[in-house]
Amino acid sequence: MVIWPELKELGPAIHTARLAAIFAGTLSAFNALSLGDGFNLITVSCCILFGIAAWRIWDVQYPWAVLALILGIVQTVIFVRKDPFSLTTIFMPVAVLLFIHGVRATSMIRNLVIRDFEATHPKEVR
Repeated sequence: MVIWPELKELGPAIHTARLAAIFAGTLSAFNALSLGDGFNLITVSCCILFGIAAWRIWDVQYPWAVLALILGIVQTVIFVRKDPFSLTTIFMPVAVLLFIHGVRATSMIRNLVIRDFEATHPKEVR
């Protein structure tokens, strides 16, 4: 995968959305592992929401891709404020970039499905 993938066809868009889903699941697992340091409501919330978002992005749902992007941005800001020189601070912008691709891919898939539906169903039937 390149830094900015071409999403003009259904196959690459589904692949990109699935990569974003896998990454959301990975972040959910990392948040769960970091709970060993102590209970934190933000970490628990991110763990649960990233897990649900991973499942829903895998099913190509645009709103959950947007939620994962927002969560990624919020966690990036939290990590930068907490420790600006950690490995996580370098890792999270990559996560945000992948979530941007997930939003692009799910939006493109949704538009393709709507366009195909409109092409196969006459206006009188709708």
